[in-house]
This record gives sequence, C-alpha cells and structure tokens, in this order.
Amino acid sequence: MADADAVPQGALDSTSMRIVSSVACMCFFLYLGHIIREKLAVMRWAMMPAALIGGLLALLFVQLCTLDDTVSAAVEYDWIVGWSQVPGFLINIIFTTLFMGSKIPSLKEAWRWAGPQLAYGQILAWGNWIVACGLTPILLMPVYDTNELFGSLFPVGFEGGHGTAAGLTDTYTELDFPEGGDLAITSATIGILSGVIFGTIICNIGDRYTWTFTSYRNTSRDEEQNSSSGDLPVVESESNASFTGSLGSKQADNAKSLKPLGEEAQTTSTTEFNIEDDTEDYDDGALPMLGRDWKSSAVIAVENRVPGSYLTISNDAIDTMALHMAFIGLALLAAYFTKRGLMVIDGFIDSEYSFLSGFPLFPIAMLWGLVVQVVVDKYTVISPLDRGMMERIGGISLDFLVLSAIATTKVEAVADNLLPLSILIVVGIAWQLLAFFFLGPLMLPDFWFERAIAELGKSFGTTATGIMLLRIVDPRSETPAMKAFSCKQLLHEPFMGGGIWTSLALPLIKSLGNWPVFGIAAAFIVFWFGMYLFLFRKMKLGPAVQYRFVAEYNPLS
Repeated sequence: MADADAVPQGALDSTSMRIVSSVACMCFFLYLGHIIREKLAVMRWAMMPAALIGGLLALLFVQLCTLDDTVSAAVEYDWIVGWSQVPGFLINIIFTTLFMGSKIPSLKEAWRWAGPQLAYGQILAWGNWIVACGLTPILLMPVYDTNELFGSLFPVGFEGGHGTAAGLTDTYTELDFPEGGDLAITSATIGILSGVIFGTIICNIGDRYTWTFTSYRNTSRDEEQNSSSGDLPVVESESNASFTGSLGSKQADNAKSLKPLGEEAQTTSTTEFNIEDDTEDYDDGALPMLGRDWKSSAVIAVENRVPGSYLTISNDAIDTMALHMAFIGLALLAAYFTKRGLMVIDGFIDSEYSFLSGFPLFPIAMLWGLVVQVVVDKYTVISPLDRGMMERIGGISLDFLVLSAIATTKVEAVADNLLPLSILIVVGIAWQLLAFFFLGPLMLPDFWFERAIAELGKSFGTTATGIMLLRIVDPRSETPAMKAFSCKQLLHEPFMGGGIWTSLALPLIKSLGNWPVFGIAAAFIVFWFGMYLFLFRKMKLGPAVQYRFVAEYNPLS
C-alpha cells in the first residue's frame, strides 16, 4: 500500500469506501474476463477461465499505472487495497470445502476403485519433486545462483495450482525466498496453459490411433456400416448399451454415471458434472459431445440449466449459505488453534528454522473440514450440508483468488528468474509426458488413456483441467476413469498437490537441503512401483503394455 505522504489529493479517506472500490474493481476485471472469453473463441478453445483472463488484464492495468507515480499511488490506495492479502485468506476456504458436503466413502471402497490410479498419481507427483530437488543443486544453483527452494516452484505451481501457490506465498517469505510466491503463481499459470495445449493435442492423438474407448467404438460402428460380413464383436455390458440404440432412454443412467464417487457421494472437485437435459433420440447410436464444446457460449440455455445447489434449511431459521459458512468457520477455527499449537511446540524446539511455524494453515483446514464432514455424517439423521453449496462457495473463492494472485504478481521477480524458471518447467513437462506415454499404459489396469489423461491434466495445474480432458475422450463417463480418479483424489489430495507433503517439503528443503528430500521422493516412487508390481499388476488383462484399445482387455461392467 502507498505511504500516506504519497496519497494524491482527493483520494478517498473512508476505509469502507476504499474496500468498496477495491472489491468493485476486482469484480469488474472478473466480468471483463468473462466477456472477453465469450467474444474470443481462442480463449474458449484454450479453456482459459475468466478469472485467469481477468487477472492478466488486472496485472497489465497495474503495471501500466506504475508508469506514473501519482496514478500508481491513487490506484494502490483506492482501487487495489488488500488485493495481495486476498489469496492467503481464500485458499483456506477453498481447501476447507474440498470434502465437505459429500458422504465420505469407506477406505475399502475408495481403495478398490482407486488403488492403481493412486499408485500412478503418486509416482507422477513424487516425480515432480525428483525433478525439483535434482535439477536445483545440479544446474540451477551453481549456474544461475538460485535459491535452494527454487525447484519447488514446479510441483507447487503445476501439481498445486494457483491456490497452493498463493497459499504458500507467506511460507516462501518466512523461508527467505520472498519472490517464491510470485514465481509459483507464474508457474501455475504456465501449468494451466500447458495442460490445455498439450492435453488437447494428446487427446487428438489418442482418438486418431484408437487408444480410447470412444474412438474404438466409433471406429467399430463405422466398420459395421461399411461391412457386409456381419457384426464386429463389442463389449457386452450394461454401460455399453448405447452402442446400438438411441440415447433417449439412457439419459437418467448417464446422469448418475457422471457422479464420480457413485450413488453414495459426489466429487471432491469444485467442478460440476452435469449433462444437458436432452431427451432427443440420435440416429445410429451416435454419441454427441455432452455439455458444451469450445465453440459454444458459456451461458447455459434456459432449458438446459440444472440446480447448482439446494436449500437444506428453512429460510426462517437461517440462510442455507450462512449455515454452510458457519460449518466452514468451525473447521477454520479448529485449524487456527491447531496452527497455534504447532507454533507453541516450535517455540520449545531449538532449531535454526521454524519448521512447524512455517507449516501453512490451509492443509490443516482441509483435514478439519474432513473431520467436520465425518462428524456430520455420523451424528445427523439428515445432513444439513449440500455438496453443491460447498462447490459454489469454493468456486467463488477460487475465482477471486486466481484473479487477485495474478494481478498482484511482482513482474520484476519473474523477469529476473525467467531463464532458470523456463528450464525447470521444460524439464518438468518432459517428465509429465514421459510418465503419460510409458508409465500410464504400463501401470493402469484398464482404460489407460482415459485414466492417464485425467492425471496429466491434474498434474499440470488443476483438477478441473484433468476432468476437462477426461470429458473430451469420455464425454458420457462410460468408463470407470471418472470414479477411479475421484476416489483417488480423496486419498491423494490430503498429502500431495497442496496437501501435507507439499507444505512440509519447503521447510524440509530449507533445513535439510535438496538431496535428502530427493531421497525421500525416490523412496516413495520405489514404494508405489512395488505396490503396482505386487498388488495391481494382477488386475490387468492382456499384455503389460497395450496402447491400442482392445475390448476384451477393458471390460466396462
């Protein structure tokens, strides 16, 4: 914020007015990002969210204002006051809502669906830390004199996304790497763009070479129509009934199949999984791309709109959203006292670094949100929590977090570290692609492409990107990939991608160095690969590696 002497004459003096102007300015850029996304098809093709576009516009606006000291002082004082504190606050709300509102499946059920998926996702995530902690001491520190935490920018930005990057900004500062937060946010932005670009290209490769179930089915149908020698064999299962019939009678079943955790629970992501309420029959069993494609407007037609949340409490008692915010507040309060306890314990530890004090609040809030949900499930006959409402609260928090985090990025810090950051990201992307093309078909027991593409999108930045890529290749969620991916997230998120390990890794690197953390990551990769060899390999039908889709090796039922 500008100093009092630098504030131009006529600037607003009322604190409340300054808050109003700053919030209104943030909303203006968010809406402007939405309008630009609607008008420019290339933005929709790139799947760039309005918050990201608005954040980049706000960043450009702020940088242009710095050309004049008076204008810059006025803007900082009246229009963007508090923006830099917004990400650190909202990330706690986002992580608290991750598991709230959904009935938590048993570990046995989650493991049954997600075991192989979890092993693959864990190897992918720990491999990010191998890249980070290996490249930093070998190349980045001796050649570019970077901070020892520099390599963590890749897993924090890519695997964690904007939310985690913003949440760890204070931790980077406490660990003597003040520019780390800005660089991590830049890494997250590059991750989203890379995920969409590389992911879309790979989806087209999978369709062209019949690596996906959808491309296999469509190819089989075309060959049936052009052949007079009889029907080709297809997978006989209830999920595959749309091979030869119209879709009108299957819409209800398809809607259920889009709940990735089955009938008992919904997804932990803040992304909706709704299909258009379309009862039209399609000729020849053709499968339309359900939902929107990039050519369509983001505004949903009235006849296709579905509820985003439900009222669970009578309004004469308390507003439903207010009650949900109260539950979130309870989890945050418990997280606050937990963090205070860690700080007290840290005071009794004779160490050069504040290991426990540097642990961020948001993963603690996530765990307490999970505890609150378990308690609600156990002690209420009818749960007052609605998953859709939690998604709306988490969604609005994420949009404003992304916008404010990007808008307040310090461009100078990015420019000074552009070359080592570029090297780090290029090597990291190479690891992601290597894992997809070689480990994916090896480790995943069935429907390897659908399962692996979701993990690729997630590891490039957000769960939403992974789900978006999965929807491209499996638009009706006919394969088990969505359920496996969502169950895997329940087991994966508390530790990686912004979870406990991501938060622990930074003070560990600072106190122990990169090589011990490299060793920890390598040990976990060996562990999970051993899990694959001894537990999950026997679940796979057919050869160890099979790129092309073969129906007999990938049963739908």
